[in-house]
Amino acid sequence: RCTYARIIADCREHSIVPVWVDLPMPGQFEIPGAPQAAREIAKKAGFKILDLTGWANGYELVEGKADDHHANALGHKRIADRLMEELRLQPSLLQESKVP
Repeated sequence: RCTYARIIADCREHSIVPVWVDLPMPGQFEIPGAPQAAREIAKKAGFKILDLTGWANGYELVEGKADDHHANALGHKRIADRLMEELRLQPSLLQESKVP
């Protein structure tokens, strides 16, 4: 909470829109705590939320060992496409912050 609060303060000081992107990687399950809890903390701190969950839609779009997952080339394209989709739905995220 303290870290997120500091990030929000820095963003506001520099007229930056703070955005928290939820981008779960398939096969990556060793996250401490529930992912939804982190999203809620970020939202309460003042981040705008971009939800990219489901970006893989069941496809094998990651590579690596069991403890090292990274998107492959097609995965990166799907992530970029989903990011653009979300930004089109929330164009205010691309504008300068008006919060002092």
